[in-house]
Amino acid sequence: MDHITRIREARAARDEAVERTTEALHAAIADAVRDRAPVEQVAEAAGYHRNHIGRIARERGVPDARTLRRKTEG
Repeated sequence: MDHITRIREARAARDEAVERTTEALHAAIADAVRDRAPVEQVAEAAGYHRNHIGRIARERGVPDARTLRRKTEG
C-alpha cells in the first residue's frame, strides 16, 4: 500500500467518525431542546453558540424553544 492510498483511507475513516459523532451530538442537542433544557447550558456543553442550537433543533423537527415555552405557559 502506498502512502497516498493510506492517507486517503485514513481521511475517509476520520470523515466517517466525525459524521457519526456529529450526528450523535446533534441528536442529543435536539433531545435536550425538546425536553426544555436551558439553551444557554446546552450551547455551553456543546461548544456552540445558542443560535446554532436552535438551528440544529429545527433541522430535527423540534419547535423553537420559545414555542415550547409558550405551549406550557398557555
